[in-house]
Amino acid sequence: MQATNPTSTTWSPSSDQAAIVVSLELSRAVWLVTALLPGGSQKMSRHQVPGGDLAELLSRFAELQRKAQARTGELTRIVVIQEAGLIVHTQSTKPLTLAL
Repeated sequence: MQATNPTSTTWSPSSDQAAIVVSLELSRAVWLVTALLPGGSQKMSRHQVPGGDLAELLSRFAELQRKAQARTGELTRIVVIQEAGLIVHTQSTKPLTLAL
């Protein structure tokens, strides 16, 4: 039985598992959005959104879906992770929640 090393493998989804993989790094001033789209290169795209601008973030997600659909011919789901770091707060000091 061979041991597998999960750090040495690359993720390559089949067409029924294809997803846009997005990483968010949130700060008060700027939200950094990196994305890996199916059907293309393995280079991640990098975008900035003004901190707290949820409409712009959702617009960026829609643009990523359009690009992925142009590449694959299919509507692709989005998988989002948030980088650990600063917890973004609203002025009322309640944590900002992002429901997609």
